[in-house]
Amino acid sequence: MGKRPAEKMPLSQRAKQFAPFDALKGFKEAIQDVNDKTELVDRIIMSEDQLYELDEKVHSLKKGDRITITYFHKGRYIRLSGVFNRIDEIERTLQMTGEEFLLNDIIEMHKVEE
Repeated sequence: MGKRPAEKMPLSQRAKQFAPFDALKGFKEAIQDVNDKTELVDRIIMSEDQLYELDEKVHSLKKGDRITITYFHKGRYIRLSGVFNRIDEIERTLQMTGEEFLLNDIIEMHKVEE
């Protein structure tokens, strides 16, 4: 069996061993700086025709299709690619690569041809 330390470590020192480790010094600050400089935008109001076209695209998807979506999140539009999993009609969400997106937040979607 292992030896026990002769003295117990003071609580103030013990807490330090559980402090978060920042492997990339300044990375968090750099990301925050970029986010602060990015201008927030208003949500785009889509026409009935645009909504209908998007709805047709979404409902033509099959599980495993590679897709790219553009969605609104906290004042920004984000483009993301992944593998389509499913649509939840009750919650009105699209699941892609393990993440869920509100259908109302998606403004653009297309299949990625391989």
